[in-house]
Amino acid sequence: MKRGQLAAIIVIVLLVAAIGGFIVFSGEKAGYAVEFPSASQPQTGAYNPVVQPSASQFCVPQSTTCDNNILRECNSAGTAYADVLCAPPPIEPTTTAPQSTYVPSVQNVLPQSALVPPVQTVLIDVQVLQNLESYKPFFTAHNALTAPVGEKTYVFEQGTGKVLLTAPHAVDHIREGSVKESDYCTGPIVKVLKDLTGVPIMYLQYQSDDPNYYDSTEFKSALGEYLSSHPEIVLVLDIHGADLSRDFDVDLGDMNGGSLFELKTLPSQMEAIFKVHGIPTISHNFFSAAEQQTVTKYVAGRKINAMQVEINRRYRCTDPANDIVLLRSLEEIIKGANQ
Repeated sequence: MKRGQLAAIIVIVLLVAAIGGFIVFSGEKAGYAVEFPSASQPQTGAYNPVVQPSASQFCVPQSTTCDNNILRECNSAGTAYADVLCAPPPIEPTTTAPQSTYVPSVQNVLPQSALVPPVQTVLIDVQVLQNLESYKPFFTAHNALTAPVGEKTYVFEQGTGKVLLTAPHAVDHIREGSVKESDYCTGPIVKVLKDLTGVPIMYLQYQSDDPNYYDSTEFKSALGEYLSSHPEIVLVLDIHGADLSRDFDVDLGDMNGGSLFELKTLPSQMEAIFKVHGIPTISHNFFSAAEQQTVTKYVAGRKINAMQVEINRRYRCTDPANDIVLLRSLEEIIKGANQ
């Protein structure tokens, strides 16, 4: 190779090197240099085998997973999710120990005892509504049925705590020879409240003489026996339904104070809880429960606090939002009484 050609080659090599250095320098100054991630650094938008985010922090794009009967639906970017129901009703509630952080005012007037605290449950609203819906067919099917031989006219579901819930008009019933329609959805309501609070409940399951009008019924006999053998019960809430035309949302009947003993302030406390949850119109003793042989009067005759709770139809399986505020209000009242 001639000396001149060699010199030209050297010049070209030096020129290429200089241009390359300039490009790298310019790219770094402008922020264009690519830095490859190390094994310990997670890559945005990619699965990271070193730091695995939890389900609440991470969502696989365009995928779904089912966890505890909840469907986790992710958006296309994989950055967010929504929980929807994915299992057929009913959903078994998750049991938890009572939480001491909840201290409603109702407990301040209730006597304390050495009872084993009731099992309380955690259900999200969509599960509450699903369970409410799942209980309705039983009562619809039983509305016009009389008890088969060997079966009781009522159902008693065991529970724990200081409160007993009753629904004596959960199905059609007979008063003075005529059939009266059920208080719609009161049966499902007490069953959901048992899911939420763990308290015992009692409801009519077959058409029979009205337990809220006559004392000589199978329902009342069983109720009396239970109260006699369970002195821990300090409050009976008797759940009823009122017509849509009534001016109140909920009416609290305490025989004008005659069915409450150490719980004289309970009506005002219940009213406050209902209003906090968005149920504005609470009346007192429109239906006092002092007439006829009501469940409230029967319980009060045993010197046990009792309250007749009349719920307007608009809060009984008509509108899901109304159902939730009604159930959450009663849940709070019951859990407060159980403290």
